[in-house]
Amino acid sequence: MTPNKHQLGVVIAALLLLPSGAAAYSASFDGGAGTSYETGSGLVVTSGIDHGLDGTNPFNGSDTVYLDGVSISASGPASVTVDQFRGTRTQLSGIDATSTAITVDPDDKSAVEISGGITDLSWEDAALDNSNQITFSADSAGTITATDLPNETDWTAATPDGVLVDSGTTTASGEAQISVDAATDEELILFTNQPPSVTNATPTGTIHTNSPELSVDVDDATFGTAQGESVSLEWFVDGSSVGTTSVSSAGTATFEPSISDGNHTWHVVATDSYGTTTTLGDQSISVEHFAPTIESASPVDGASLTQRETTFTVDVSDQDFAFDGDTVTGTLHVDNATAGSSTVSSNGTIEITHTMTGGGSHSYHWEISDTYGYSTSTSTRTVWVPSSVTIRSEIGEHKIIDNTSLNVSARLYSGELIFQRNVTGGKVDLSGVSVDREYVLAVRADGYYQRTIVISNIYNQSTIYLLPTDAQAVLDVFQLNDRTGKYPTESSTLVIKRAINTTDGGLQWQRIAGDYFGAAGQFKAHLQQDRRYRLVLSNSQGDTRVLGHYSTDISETVVLNPVPVGVDVDSSATTYAWEATRSNGTIAFEFTDPANATTDLHVSIHEEGNQSNVLLNQTYQNGPYGTVSVTQPLVENQTNASWVVSWRAERHDEIIRGTATTATPRQDLVPGLAPWIKHALSIIMVVIVAALFTQLNAAVGGVTTALVGGGFWLGGWLPPAAGGAIAIALMLAVVVKAARARGA
Repeated sequence: MTPNKHQLGVVIAALLLLPSGAAAYSASFDGGAGTSYETGSGLVVTSGIDHGLDGTNPFNGSDTVYLDGVSISASGPASVTVDQFRGTRTQLSGIDATSTAITVDPDDKSAVEISGGITDLSWEDAALDNSNQITFSADSAGTITATDLPNETDWTAATPDGVLVDSGTTTASGEAQISVDAATDEELILFTNQPPSVTNATPTGTIHTNSPELSVDVDDATFGTAQGESVSLEWFVDGSSVGTTSVSSAGTATFEPSISDGNHTWHVVATDSYGTTTTLGDQSISVEHFAPTIESASPVDGASLTQRETTFTVDVSDQDFAFDGDTVTGTLHVDNATAGSSTVSSNGTIEITHTMTGGGSHSYHWEISDTYGYSTSTSTRTVWVPSSVTIRSEIGEHKIIDNTSLNVSARLYSGELIFQRNVTGGKVDLSGVSVDREYVLAVRADGYYQRTIVISNIYNQSTIYLLPTDAQAVLDVFQLNDRTGKYPTESSTLVIKRAINTTDGGLQWQRIAGDYFGAAGQFKAHLQQDRRYRLVLSNSQGDTRVLGHYSTDISETVVLNPVPVGVDVDSSATTYAWEATRSNGTIAFEFTDPANATTDLHVSIHEEGNQSNVLLNQTYQNGPYGTVSVTQPLVENQTNASWVVSWRAERHDEIIRGTATTATPRQDLVPGLAPWIKHALSIIMVVIVAALFTQLNAAVGGVTTALVGGGFWLGGWLPPAAGGAIAIALMLAVVVKAARARGA
C-alpha cells in the first residue's frame, strides 16, 4: 500500500528536529487515520484509524514501528495496515508478507508472525481453549505463527465446522506455526486434541448369531466444542476390516458383521476428525448354534394302524428360532426310501401324509436338519398297516382272480360283526376295520368254491387260494375231538395248508383254508383230490399244534385230536413254546422256536385295565429267531399292579400271538423265614383251629378252618399248589353248613 507522502514527510521533519543523541520524544500526540510509517528495512505500516503516539520515536531500530501499544516489525520489504490496535482483537488488513515475514506484538495480547499469502488477519490472545481466536484471509498459502502458548504441547487448528487446518507441537518457546491455504474470512480455533475414548465392548464370549451387534461406547473431549468433532470407527473381525461407522456425539456405536460359526476376535480403531486414533484391543467371541431337538414323533413304535395312508408327525424345536432365526426341515424315510419333507421356521409340528404299499410291518424314521448344518434323527420305528389279500387260483399258475370279468365278493366275520369288503384288481382291502380282533375272510367267485381263511391279524395275511369248481375235489369234514380241554370248539381254529410254488421262494406251505370249528365242532372244506395238505390247530391263547399231513383221497369225516389219531404227524413240523412269569419284582418272557422259523417278534407289557401305561414295547426284526428272552424289572408302585404280557410273531408266513397276565404276587406275612418253617407253622395252626370245634359245630369249624388255611396261603406261608385244595375244602364246608342248616 502507498503511504501518504505529505503525512510521511511531516513525521520525518519532526524527527529531524530532535538533537542528535537526545532522549526519545516523550510528548504525546495523535496520528490520523491513513498515516503511514516506513522503516529502514522497507516495512511500511499504515494506521487505518486514528491512533496515539506516546511521545517516543515510533521507530524502534531499522525494522520496527511501535504505534498505540503495538510493535510491528519486518526484516525486509513488507506492508500492513492496522485497523484495530488493542482490545479483544487486533485487526490487520492490506498485508503483504510475501517477501518478508511480519511480526505484530500488541502489548495486551500475544504476538503473531505472518508470512506468505496472508492478506487480512485478526486475533485474540492465543490459547489452546477451543475458542474462535484467529480470523484470516489469504490469496495463497501462508503461515500464521501464534506465540505465548504452552511449550512443547500438541496443538490443532481447525475451522468451526470441524475442518482440520493444521496441527503440530509447540516449540520450546511456546510457538505454533499454522500453515493455511487461500481463504476468505476463515476462522481458526486452537485447541489440544485428545484421542477418542472407546470402552464397554460387547459382545464377548459365546454368542448364538452369525450377525452379532458389535457395540462400543465412544466419547471425545472435543464433542460439543465450537469446532465440533466426528469420530470414525473402523471395525475388524479376525484382523480384517469389515466396515466403518461414525459418531459426532458421545454414545454407543454399533455394527453388525456377518460371522461364521466358530472362534473369532474383533476390535475397533477410532479416528477423530483431526487424526487422533484410539485402538480397542481384540475381543474374543465364539459363535455357536443349536441343533434342532425332537420332542416326539407319531405313530409310536409298534403302532397298529387301520389305514395304509398315514399322517406321520414329528414335534421339533430349535433354540436358534429365538436368536438368528432358523428353518428346520424334517425328511421322512419309510422303508429306507424318502417319503417327503417339510420345513418350519418356529417350534411346531412337521407332518407328512404317506401311503405305504403292502400290508404288514413298515419301518420309518425322521431326519431333522437346520440352516446351520446341524442335524438329528429319530430312532427307527415300526408300524403295522393292513394288508390287501390277493385272490388266486389254487391250481395251475395260481393266477389272480380279477373281479373285472368275474363276480367276486368278500366278507369279513368277527363275532356278531360282518363287513362287506371291496375287491379291486383281485385284492381284498383289509383297511378300516378294528385292529384288535380276529376275522374270518370268506371269498366267493364265479366258477370257484367258496373259501374261508382265518385272519388272526389284518397286517400279514397276503393271499387266499380258491379251488375251481371244475377241478377234481373232495368235501372233507374235520371234526375236533379235544380230550385235553385246551381247544374249545367255539374258540379253536383249523388252518389247512398246501405246498404251492410261489414266485419268490419256490414251493412253500401256503394257507388254503381255515375257520373256527364253531358250535358243531366241525369245519368243512372242498380240497383238491389226491393232494397232500398240512393241518394246523390253534386256540385263542395262541397255542398252536401242527397235526401233520393229510392226503385227500375221498370225501370223509376226519376226527382231529390234539394228540393226532389216524393222521400222519410230520416230525419236522416242530412247534414253538412261550412263557410269561413274574418273580422277585421282575417280569420275564421267553419265546422258543426250535425250528428257527420265527422272523419277526413284537413283545409289549402294559398294566391290566390301563393299556396306556406301557412298561415295554419292543420289536425284534430280521430273524430268524430260535430263542428270545426279555426281562422287565418292576420299580416302586409297579410291583402292586398286575401286568399283561402280549406278543405277536410271524412264523412260517403265519401270524401267531399270545397274551398272559402276571398277577400281583401274594404278600409274605413274615419275610425272611425259610419255606419249610412257614409250611410247618401254618399246618400246625390249621390243625389247632380245627381241634377247637366239636362235632356239634363241625360245619362252622370246617368253614373257619378253610378260611384260616386260605389266609396262610394268601400270606405266602402255604405252597401255591395248596390253593386248589383250600378252595375245595371251603366249598365242601359251606355245603355241609348249608345242609345242616336246612336239617335244623
